[in-house]
Amino acid sequence: MTIKEAATRVLGENRAPMRTRVIWAAISRAGYYKGSGRTPYRTLTAVLYTDIRRYGSKSTFVRRGFGLYGLRGQKHDD
Repeated sequence: MTIKEAATRVLGENRAPMRTRVIWAAISRAGYYKGSGRTPYRTLTAVLYTDIRRYGSKSTFVRRGFGLYGLRGQKHDD
């Protein structure tokens, strides 16, 4: 499973936007992805940000605030 697939799974299970550190903690705890760097949550942030920039409105992810990401089309409180 890629880090992007792991983030999609965690955000889908949570059903609400989450901070990248919290997403990473859930990914790590569940064993969905093993990060090898010193700051894997920053890698996750870069992956989500890049996906949104690259695919725009077709991205799986949406940024809800600084370090706060959710799944596109997911119900949330603004």
